[in-house]
Formats: sequence, C-alpha cells, structure tokens
Amino acid sequence: MKKTGFLLITMLSIAGISFAQTDDQLQEKLDKFFMENTKRSIKQISSDTLLQVLKHDVYLITLTSWNMFDETVSDDDQYIVVDTGDKFQTFEMNNTNTKMPGFLSWIKEDFVLNEKTAPLFQGMLDLTYPIEEWKADKKEFLMKDGKWYFLRDTFFSSKQGFEITIDATGRITGIRYKMRWEE
Repeated sequence: MKKTGFLLITMLSIAGISFAQTDDQLQEKLDKFFMENTKRSIKQISSDTLLQVLKHDVYLITLTSWNMFDETVSDDDQYIVVDTGDKFQTFEMNNTNTKMPGFLSWIKEDFVLNEKTAPLFQGMLDLTYPIEEWKADKKEFLMKDGKWYFLRDTFFSSKQGFEITIDATGRITGIRYKMRWEE
C-alpha cells in the first residue's frame, strides 16, 4: 500500500513537471499576470550603524501585489537582504534555537562588542531584524556569564533573542537565536 501510494505520487509529480515544462503559453500568461499585478521596489538601508558593524550593504525589498483576492486591496511583503558581493542573501530566520553562521560571517572582523558598542549592535539588529512597535518594551541587552544577550521578545513569560559569544578581545565568535532565556 505504501509503495503504491509513493509510486502514484511520484508519477503524478513527474507528469506535472513535464506538463509545466511544455506549456509555454500557460507560463507566459502567468508571467504577464504577475507583471501586471505586482510591483517590486528595492531601497538600500543607509545607516552609520550598519557601516560600523556589517561588512556588506543591506537592502529592503518591497513586493506589492494587488488584484489577487480583492481589487480594492493591495498587499506589501518586505524582505531584508544583504549583498555579499557574490549574491543577495536573506538574513537567517530567527524562529528556533539556531546558530546563525551566515549572520556571523557578515560582521566586520574588527568589530568589538563591549559596553560602549552594545547600543550600536542593538541598532544594527533594529534595522536587520526589526520588531513590531508594540514589542519595543521587550527589547533589552545585557552581558551575563561572558555572553551578550540582545533580547527582542517574550513568549509565555520567557524572553527570547540573540545570544552573542565573544572572545577575550570582544570580537564576536558566535551568534545564535534562543527561543528561551532563563535569567
């Protein structure tokens, strides 16, 4: 039974791929619909804060769509991306306990995180990982047990945010997002 179901799904998938590949008219119509009902804008996020912390330029992409469900409503989706030189990359998701090696690689090698520069780092997070205005009171940063914590939210009374490890000189050696931080 399981093999038959898997085989049927595989065959339908292959058939769907071949239909999609051969139906150029359908693709043209979909492309035309998309072009007529969306607009994309790209704006560089210019900030001294970003220049001091990150080694790459950061951009805000806004994709506006209309006529999707209701002719009177438009919808904006926003994406923050970094230009690494080779390509654009999105900032890593921060919805699980996860290490963030991409984000770490974008920090300037000579950036030192300490009491003086922590507000600067917080400002960089505000631009690259913005939070809703109604969550602004959840935002704080502190150092504890040799690690920096940039807390951005609470979930069922548990604080969550970025845990930043540093070496003896204050250079950042690790970034991860923690869904739960115990004080």
